[in-house]
Amino acid sequence: MAWLKRRPLFFAAMAALALLGASALDPRGLPRMRMLERQIAELKAKNEGDARRAEALDREIKALRGDTATIERVAREDLGYVRSDEILFKIQ
Repeated sequence: MAWLKRRPLFFAAMAALALLGASALDPRGLPRMRMLERQIAELKAKNEGDARRAEALDREIKALRGDTATIERVAREDLGYVRSDEILFKIQ
């Protein structure tokens, strides 16, 4: 009699294992999950790089707002500015 009571539990466990196996082999199952996990890891790495770049840009903005030496450096390097008492020699 105890065997008959456990029989539905046995069939439920077997059905669950069959569904688990089928979902693992389904292209939308385990392979898709692994692909999505790789994409998540790539996006996290990209986000970390973007966050570092944003922090660097924030530091540069703060320096440009208040540090005259930084303003002069950017004007000279990026814009090619020179002082009125300087002579620029361009060698090609």
